[in-house]
Amino acid sequence: MLSTEDTIVAVSSAAGPAGRSIVRLSGPEAIPLAEGVFSQPLAELGGFRVAAGEVVVDAPLPV
Repeated sequence: MLSTEDTIVAVSSAAGPAGRSIVRLSGPEAIPLAEGVFSQPLAELGGFRVAAGEVVVDAPLPV
């Protein structure tokens, strides 16, 4: 069972090929996790914001 202390990541875009994808992150480790792969700083955005950019993943993420 999930706890409010869990960090979750979920793909929100439709299945299949697309020019863009949407990934939702929530929880206490969401910002540090996203900043590890996202192309722009996120901490100063605050909560409940949308940020456009690129995700760069060169190795498996530490989960």
